[in-house]
Amino acid sequence: MPLVPRLLSLIGTVTLLAVGCSTGVDDIERVSGTTTSAVQTSTSLPAPTTSTTVAPTTTTTEPGPTAAECVADWSLRQQVGQLVWVVAGQNQLGQLADVGPDGFGGFVPVGVLRSDLVARLDAVFGDRSGPFAPLFAVDEEGGRVSRLENLIASQPSARTQGTELSIAAVEEGFEAHAEAMAALGVDVDLAPVLDVGGGPGIGDRSFSVDPAAVIEYGLAVVRGLERGGVRPVVKHFPGHGRADADSHLRLPTTPPLEEMRLHDLLPFAAAATADVPAMMVGHLSVPGLTHQFPTSLSPETVTGLLRTELGFDGVVMTDALDMGGVPVGGPEAAELALLAGVDIAMLGSPADLAPTLARLEEAVAEGRLDAQAVVASVVRTQDFAGRDPCAVPAASEIEVPAEPATTGPPTTR
Repeated sequence: MPLVPRLLSLIGTVTLLAVGCSTGVDDIERVSGTTTSAVQTSTSLPAPTTSTTVAPTTTTTEPGPTAAECVADWSLRQQVGQLVWVVAGQNQLGQLADVGPDGFGGFVPVGVLRSDLVARLDAVFGDRSGPFAPLFAVDEEGGRVSRLENLIASQPSARTQGTELSIAAVEEGFEAHAEAMAALGVDVDLAPVLDVGGGPGIGDRSFSVDPAAVIEYGLAVVRGLERGGVRPVVKHFPGHGRADADSHLRLPTTPPLEEMRLHDLLPFAAAATADVPAMMVGHLSVPGLTHQFPTSLSPETVTGLLRTELGFDGVVMTDALDMGGVPVGGPEAAELALLAGVDIAMLGSPADLAPTLARLEEAVAEGRLDAQAVVASVVRTQDFAGRDPCAVPAASEIEVPAEPATTGPPTTR
């Protein structure tokens, strides 16, 4: 592939920093156990020894169900709920409280968050240890994108990190930062930015105009976050750094795909090789790649370029679907994103949550969304969350309380 020679050269430049950065989740193989016993019986007399050998016995343990089999036993509402995240201001969090016991995948508070955040989260969500409790994600890139700056010490901007700090200092800084975030209940950091260059909407959020430097510093942030107990999400695939507009305002256009292969895509290829746990897809128009829809809703981008060409098998999520670069509304955009191969559709407003969940259920029931693809996405999100989908009771096993006996009005004497 055109990316490979350039990527190998860059990985050599950064001294194989991509090696060893993994999600820390080991594959578990269940192997049937075989026990063979041989019993020897002999006499103590000088007569010839006789022995009796017991035939080997084999004990076979039935393998448990796979994660996909367990998810397939969930209700449809439980499945699609895990594929939807919601962006909300701190004052909007209460609007997410009435979703019901089947929950949704995650929430992303925006704006500068106040000191009562943790108390507010406890009041809205209570105990978030349940199987369908939403993950708490936050934009903590450093610099001007530091949502928790009122609660914990912030990191410098990516550009400052890339020009003034060593790789080791960045990694150590984000490890400590992740520990502070985790203490607040944060599960996921929507960082680092792997865009090469500071185009509109990016600026000093990018480490450098040099792909090699972006790889070095970006993977250092990934390692630091993971060591500190927070899951990273690299962004904005396939590369926003040289786009011509801010996707918050309108759909930007990037350089042609063949040019991006030699430049913008290199950090994301390195991240895929390093097994980062998740990538966010931006809203971009890429000549030679996208057609009717932006990258976030484009099968050619998600299934073709990211999954097939780069070989990325982690979680893929969209940027917020209420941004100016998205041409359709939240529920429709969420369906299109899942059709493109995305695992998590990020809604831009709590008001879109209920209609989106209803639309996705309908799309699966009517065959517009492939049921097996939905199950595969849920399995990836559960692995990302560190949860065991087989610990969730199957929908058919959940006991529904019996309706109380109907009685007439009390007798009047």
